[in-house]
Amino acid sequence: MSEYQSELIFGEIKHSFHIPFIPTAFQRLAETQDYLQHVWPALKFSLDTVGFLNSACYMADMAMDATEEVYEPIFSLASSETRELAQTIDLFHYVQPQILLILAALREALDRDSVGGAGSVESRTLTERESIHRNTEIGLEKGFKESGDIVGVLGVDKPPDLYQALAHFPKFLGPVWEEIKELQAYPEFRRRARALYYYSKSGSRFLASPLSANDLVLGKLGINANSISKIRECLEEELLQTATMMMHVEAMRLVIGINTREVVTK
Repeated sequence: MSEYQSELIFGEIKHSFHIPFIPTAFQRLAETQDYLQHVWPALKFSLDTVGFLNSACYMADMAMDATEEVYEPIFSLASSETRELAQTIDLFHYVQPQILLILAALREALDRDSVGGAGSVESRTLTERESIHRNTEIGLEKGFKESGDIVGVLGVDKPPDLYQALAHFPKFLGPVWEEIKELQAYPEFRRRARALYYYSKSGSRFLASPLSANDLVLGKLGINANSISKIRECLEEELLQTATMMMHVEAMRLVIGINTREVVTK
């Protein structure tokens, strides 16, 4: 995929997810020649549907339900810092389940003739909330005080996008990470994150547009076995990390006093 094609698809990714940055998962997938160019049209169509968004919102509620059962915040934040922070947290709360569903569909597609096609094709319209997300300033910073600890605890190569964005709120990030890293060590918390991972894979059939991207299809595009193996590895890593970050961002919502649901009112 040429640099021009990459930039074009990256622009569409930001537009479709209503976010001002490119998630790391898509940057990694773009490293394989022609892969995103092949899968993106079907993904874009599904992303733009009401059914897809509803499925993602339901998963956000699942994550909040699970987090509330195992976590009660100790740290509280001064009210003077909450507005911009709350916008950043809301963006990740809203978009991470959508990313998870897309990654799950791509992972399932590797081992099937096709996935999706059973979802509603009704188009979604841009909401005020999504407009706010598009215009929220998000700076992803890899190197910050807690980055080494985050990488070590999570077993990743670099801090997830959520933590890179929150590096710009050090008074929040430091104390809340100290709580969440203890929560991350709790087996039930990790089990709930893995449940989201498996649920997203089963939900991939509800994409509006069928997606064909198995080894045979990718091979015909000239993507070799080694590259396909790297795609598989990337998707597995990013799926589990995104599911985990869904739990983390719900814990952060609780810290700033928000536990509202997207689908079910409690």
